[in-house]
Amino acid sequence: MSLFFVAYFHLLDQPTGTPTVVPESTIDHLVGFQPQFFYLYASLWLYLSLVPAIMPDRKALARYGVAIGLLCLVGLAVFYFYPTQIERDPALWTNQPQFAWLSAVDSSGNAFPSLHVATALFSAYWLDRTIRALAMPPVARWLSALWAIGIVYSTLAIAQHVMWDVLGGVLLAMTGLILSASWVFFGSNAAEAKAAPVSIFKFRSTGK
Repeated sequence: MSLFFVAYFHLLDQPTGTPTVVPESTIDHLVGFQPQFFYLYASLWLYLSLVPAIMPDRKALARYGVAIGLLCLVGLAVFYFYPTQIERDPALWTNQPQFAWLSAVDSSGNAFPSLHVATALFSAYWLDRTIRALAMPPVARWLSALWAIGIVYSTLAIAQHVMWDVLGGVLLAMTGLILSASWVFFGSNAAEAKAAPVSIFKFRSTGK
């Protein structure tokens, strides 16, 4: 994560070209600015830590680290070859103390795709798989899914991203999941290591 931020902030401060402005959509205007979602947005870093914290064994943990690392690397490559930004009304974050740090360290650049969205959804899938592998209570799966959806929504609600960024993040996450779904748990001792991957939105009454 530290290496990622070094590269991320370098590209943020020194883009390789003039950033393309990602246009707003009707959905962005419908969502509007909702500063109360800031803390949900910031909770991504806690959410991302849950998957490696409860991975069933070291082999699965190492493979998961490679998978999410490659996902972030692809995002950084897009930022490098196709720098983007959004046009945010500077008045939105004025007189909002909780936004002071975010405004100072993370400008409107590196917009598309939203890595906030991509990593949240990628983590949501693997958190769901791991919860099932460890036979944890079904409510944990619901809470995880709702948390991930809330993080995705928060990127629009605090005007840090626009809908096109979100869609780009979804596409990046789905691509990463297609490539990693059958690999991360391969050879693992987890209870559901050999189970067919399922959608995070497909819940069964037994919780397995």
